[in-house]
Amino acid sequence: MANTTSKISIRMDAELKSAAEKLFSETSTYENAAARAEAERIACDDSVKGYNSAEELLAELNL
Repeated sequence: MANTTSKISIRMDAELKSAAEKLFSETSTYENAAARAEAERIACDDSVKGYNSAEELLAELNL
């Protein structure tokens, strides 16, 4: 994964934004760092099953 970043802008309902901000503020920095580390480990682990598309995942789940 490249070490580059991009900005995005998303329009959303004001109440949803408020609820998301509250949720994110309650999640500790440690938990965020741990989640990112786990995601990176999983992404780089060839033994973990992955999918190339949502359709592929849904087919695996028979949905």
